[in-house]
This record gives sequence, C-alpha cells and structure tokens, in this order.
Amino acid sequence: RTGRVTARAAGGRVGWRACHAVGTWHARAAAHAQTRNAMSGDGDSDAEHEKRAEELRVMDERLTALKDEVRELKASGVAKDDAALLEKVAALKRLVVEHKTLTKLVAGPKGAERLDVDRVGVEQLLKRRFFYAPSFELYGGVAGFYDYGPPGCAVQANVLALWRQQFVLGEDLLEVDCATVTASRVLEASGHVEHFFDYMVRELDDDGHEVGEYFRADHLLEERMDELLSGRASAT
Repeated sequence: RTGRVTARAAGGRVGWRACHAVGTWHARAAAHAQTRNAMSGDGDSDAEHEKRAEELRVMDERLTALKDEVRELKASGVAKDDAALLEKVAALKRLVVEHKTLTKLVAGPKGAERLDVDRVGVEQLLKRRFFYAPSFELYGGVAGFYDYGPPGCAVQANVLALWRQQFVLGEDLLEVDCATVTASRVLEASGHVEHFFDYMVRELDDDGHEVGEYFRADHLLEERMDELLSGRASAT
C-alpha cells in the first residue's frame, strides 16, 4: 500500500515525462515513415492509401453518429426488444466489423512502416529505469507476473484514465475490477482445458533444429492474410 501511494505521488511528474518520451518517439517514427514514403515515389499506392483513409474518416463519423443514436434510444427508456433499438444495434455491430476491416487495410503499407527497434535493448532499458521487473525475481521469478515501478505505475495510470474517459464517461459503461488469475477448476469446468489449445511453431535452422521464440500459428496466418488483403505480398 505504501509503495502504491508513493508511486501515485510521483505519478504526475514521471507520468508527464513518460508520455512526453512516448509522444516524441511516435513523432520521430511518423517522420521517418513519411520520409521513406516520399523517397519511394509510389504514387499509385499513395493515392489508394489516401482514398482508404478518407473512407475510414467517413466511416468514423457514421460510427460515432450511430453510437449516439443507440445511446439516445436506450436513454429514452425503450424496451430491450424494441424493433428500432434492435435494428440500430445490429447496424452498429455490422459497421464495427466493417470499420475493423478497413482499419487493417489503411494500416497496410503505410501503417506497417516502423522504425527498426532493438526489442531486447528496449526491454533492458525499461527494466533498468524500473518501469517494470519480473515478480519474485530474487527467487527465480514466475512467468507472466510483473511488478511496476514508479514510472510504470504512472504510465499505467495514464492509460487507465484514457480508458475510463472513453468507455466509462464517454459510453456510460460500468467498470469492474476482477481477479487476474483464474483457478484451474474454473477453466476445466468451462471446457477450455479439454477443448481449447493453440498450435505453436518455431523457425528451423539449416540443420533442421528448432531455434528462436515460439509463435502462434493462427497469428502468423492472420498476418499473412492481412498482407495479401493490403496488396503487400503476392499470393505465391
């Protein structure tokens, strides 16, 4: 409890510095991507990207308007099975799916451009600055469990504040705080242990030995399909 209070007391100053650093990194990444796009001279790709971006902006406006209409209907006290409300909700769900698809297309060749980042170096830097550290590290640690330091707590608080601003205040949703660890018997009763599993794959070296980190096979397939949809890769 004392650690949490101390982190919160330092959160204003540290949080501003952390967010400023993240904002500066994103600005540099955007400038870098813009420079690479300008040097490529790919006019047709630029025109197509701008067309999709404009479609996405129009869809954003439609999505916002439809959300407002659904909220107004609910606030008016109509029944949950009201035909008009059900129709608006169904239209909203369809538009959300279309919006996600178009967002992936817009984030294709342009959105995929990123600065080359040394992941290991970044993780080591975050640990040295005590953004986070493995829990119980002195005793070997436990996979998937981490402790946040003062700057990490500040970043977490800022993210939660944005989340509450969007969903709790903006969309009148209710916030709950549940346990993050689930008992094994719950997953057994739900069927997850028996019926749900993910195929994992690794790269092979020249000798046929598995090397590198594990990847979920379905995630690799999704990334490949996104590349094909955005025109970044050939079907072969």
